[in-house]
Amino acid sequence: MRRLHLAHNELRAIPPQINCLRALRELDVSFNRLTALPQEMLELSELERVDLSGNPFAERQPHLAVLH
Repeated sequence: MRRLHLAHNELRAIPPQINCLRALRELDVSFNRLTALPQEMLELSELERVDLSGNPFAERQPHLAVLH
């Protein structure tokens, strides 16, 4: 899977098993209820684009700053 579109699903979390999607290039989790992201996302070396807009993050996610 290269693209995963989960926008507007009222998700509260992304499971750490997201790291199993090794070929993932685009992840859209915009407009959900996410307040944090799993550190396992750093293992997704092919990930180029992540849309996190519209989520109420409680704090910044410095470990994901490398995901531009």
